Amino acid sequence: MASPYAHQMTDYLHYIDFPKGSNSPRILQSEDYGDMIASKYLMARKFDLNSQSDVIKKLAAYCTCSDD
Repeated sequence: MASPYAHQMTDYLHYIDFPKGSNSPRILQSEDYGDMIASKYLMARKFDLNSQSDVIKKLAAYCTCSDD
């Protein structure tokens, strides 16, 4: 992350993928689903609703499952 505050980062509960040297997070895709689910994070950023709606639907289905 190229922010002057990068060294002050805390452990937020967002799954974000900042490529090395990039100023903005990478758009998450279906290939990232397993990593997101396996992570300790409760939220994820950043999605493109127009081209990556499938991963959003998979996450929504995962979050609304119940054992009932």
